[in-house]
Amino acid sequence: MPKCSYPGCENNGLLYKCRLCGEKFCGEHRLPEFHNCPKLSFYQSEEYRKAKTRLYLTAKQEKTVQRSAYQVVELPRKGQKSLFEPYTTGNPKKDVLISIGLAWLVFGVVELLIFYSTPKRPLTYIIALTMPLALATLTVISKIKFVETKTRKKGVSYTYLHTVFGIIATLITNIIPLFFFKWVTIGTVVFTKTPLTKKEKGRLAMSIITFTTAMGYLFQVLRQATITLWNPSTGAEYLITIVRSLDLATIGIMYITLFSAIPFNYGIGDTTGRALLDWGLKWVVIAIALPITGILYLWFIPKNIIIPLILATSLFIYSFIEK
Repeated sequence: MPKCSYPGCENNGLLYKCRLCGEKFCGEHRLPEFHNCPKLSFYQSEEYRKAKTRLYLTAKQEKTVQRSAYQVVELPRKGQKSLFEPYTTGNPKKDVLISIGLAWLVFGVVELLIFYSTPKRPLTYIIALTMPLALATLTVISKIKFVETKTRKKGVSYTYLHTVFGIIATLITNIIPLFFFKWVTIGTVVFTKTPLTKKEKGRLAMSIITFTTAMGYLFQVLRQATITLWNPSTGAEYLITIVRSLDLATIGIMYITLFSAIPFNYGIGDTTGRALLDWGLKWVVIAIALPITGILYLWFIPKNIIIPLILATSLFIYSFIEK
């Protein structure tokens, strides 16, 4: 006689089939939250709530659950709302769009429009608007895809969060380009469920840090290639705007990486910084040193294509071969 699929349960009476995972459970464990259903996160999502009148998930919804490691989480509700509490729209696409918008500001669109555009050359305004947006979109989407690939491969669930304070501080310190210090939090990766040890989780966090740092050096490679291949007859104003856009994007990525390495605690999982801290304080220091080194490189080291190419390649290799 078939038994309940819950580990250790010997009940073999009336069994119920879980609508999410398809396994059969006794009355005590029939609900998804009582048998640790692997698809519970989707069960709690807004997409499922809209379709909960149906008896079974559609094939498209099933593929979504199996394909993504992203987890919709119920944020802890406190008696009084705080600017520092984690915030999410509940829709991954909207959260990513918020991140792209913030990254657009971080990558210096305001500074480009004010200081590097000229009325005599209206195209410089178009470059100043579109270059940071293209680079911001590339950065955010690449990072999310990288996180999705790494977490799914390791059986780790993650979510993507903001804080109201982080959004406001990022807007203020990047809209006003006179601020030397910038607060840059365009979105935080939080590991919600993980079978990994502290070391394995720390290595995963470090691979995310090195990947984003490598993106910054990649922009410097593009900068030098643009200068080398640029046709002087096209116009120096355009070249200046493009080069400065890539420099600001590099600085922006280094700031993003720097704040990602800080061990914030949202109370619902491990941020990349917390995962590094659990692995060891020295790894937090190394993760913070990587973007700071990138900023110092931009300020003090003579520009050529070899150094950033080597650094970008090395960091990308580490990010992808980390096990």
